[in-house]
Amino acid sequence: MKLLPLFICFFLVLSYLPEGELKRSKGKGKQVKNPGSGDLKGDKRTREIITDADFNHSSSKKNKRKKDKMDKEVEDSNGGHSNSGGSKKLRGSKRQKKKEKKKHKSREKAERNSGDMHATNQRKQSKVNEGRAEERHPSQGDGVRSIVTLGLKALSYWLSGKETEGTYRSDKLRCSDKLNRQLVKFYEKEVRVPSKDVQTSRRIVDQFMKQIWTQIISNMEGLTFTRYTLVGSMSEGLAAVKIADFDFHLPLKISSGRLTAHTIPDMPGYKLISCDEPSVCDKYGEVKDGYNFLSPSRIISKLQSIVQKAVVNGKVAMIGDCHQYRPGYKGPTVSVELDCQPETYRIELVPLITTVDGQQFVAKKADLGLAKNYPLSWRQSFQEQERDLIASKSDNLSLLRLAKALFRHKEMPLNHLSSYQLKNTYCHLDRSGYVWASKPLCDQLLDFTDYLHKFAVEQNLPCCFLNSVNLFSSCTSDTIINMEGRLKRILENFDDTVKRWINVPELKDEL
Repeated sequence: MKLLPLFICFFLVLSYLPEGELKRSKGKGKQVKNPGSGDLKGDKRTREIITDADFNHSSSKKNKRKKDKMDKEVEDSNGGHSNSGGSKKLRGSKRQKKKEKKKHKSREKAERNSGDMHATNQRKQSKVNEGRAEERHPSQGDGVRSIVTLGLKALSYWLSGKETEGTYRSDKLRCSDKLNRQLVKFYEKEVRVPSKDVQTSRRIVDQFMKQIWTQIISNMEGLTFTRYTLVGSMSEGLAAVKIADFDFHLPLKISSGRLTAHTIPDMPGYKLISCDEPSVCDKYGEVKDGYNFLSPSRIISKLQSIVQKAVVNGKVAMIGDCHQYRPGYKGPTVSVELDCQPETYRIELVPLITTVDGQQFVAKKADLGLAKNYPLSWRQSFQEQERDLIASKSDNLSLLRLAKALFRHKEMPLNHLSSYQLKNTYCHLDRSGYVWASKPLCDQLLDFTDYLHKFAVEQNLPCCFLNSVNLFSSCTSDTIINMEGRLKRILENFDDTVKRWINVPELKDEL
């Protein structure tokens, strides 16, 4: 199929080639007949046609042999007799031809020295037109050259996989080996977190969690939590650039009664949770439509109050180089920042409940306008499915770390993308049958960007575990449009963008 444009180009050249060109190409090599009657006048005219039209600007041996052959034919037709008179006449004609040629060259030299080349060009053009039987119009020649040029350009784009300049085709365009090596080197130096840093941070955070956990379970009136669980990037080995966030789920335990999920119209991924446990429902629930629905905001507020008192009252001892703990409230989670020079670690605590049918929900309300209509909604969690997916791809996680580092910290407005959105894009790419082993890191990043761009164009990023959930619902329409435009420009100038990324100062300085 790659040879198809070549045949098309050849066909177009033939179809647009002027008839005069075809005749000359078919009649190439034929001898020129003497138009004269055998006298010296006819002989002279024939020699002028041959000399000026065909050989004036050529000194090749082939043309000289052709000229000698034609001269011999002219001699045979005019004076090819055995008597000496004919020989003298022929020699005289040769001498006259040399004189004419010499006179012609001297006249050209004089005109050239005087700067008047117009007359020379006119004389050359008139003799060429007079000597040739078929005349090719200049515009026709330009048309042929244009067709050839366009054909070759189309062939070049066909073979390279580019339809037009500035158009990306993920199935054809690939990164060069040199660019891929540079990107891998950048990843190892700037993105990958050293195992030593991971171990240090885990040791500090584990010691803090043991102390704060004692305060939580002893002061959470009416609520009982089972053992906290580390989730997110740190548990999955997806930390990029530097250690920052530690996410913990706090599973809520119901001793008696049950928790039941209720569907919310037009809100996939969010449900209301009714409670049958009096000690929990009466204190942390709200009655609505005959049900006592568990309130995520009440549970978060109580948890945040316990953590803040424990930290402020000094019930949690400082660990290692840490000199300050800053409790806070970040959206639907309770957060604490550990200031441990030179690093700062942020811990987020998220209550988790499990309904009677085995579904899990976290205390995160619906986003944007939907939260006003359903303040008691809980968001469905697929943490276990995500963990299983990441564990099965443990050898191909470099791309996800690289995407988090570049998109979230280097590209406006792509910094609006969350780790959860990038993780779901990775999941969709994997489920499409993507062959990770055959792709270098740079090509993986290219395909990942293209996949994310398609979701931005549609303004819909389906949750990998529940397709009816649009993960872009937390972003405004203008934000998604801006992200789509930026992703498109990255794809159109991918090599230059990657080069800019890998030549910037260390990412750690910008976080």
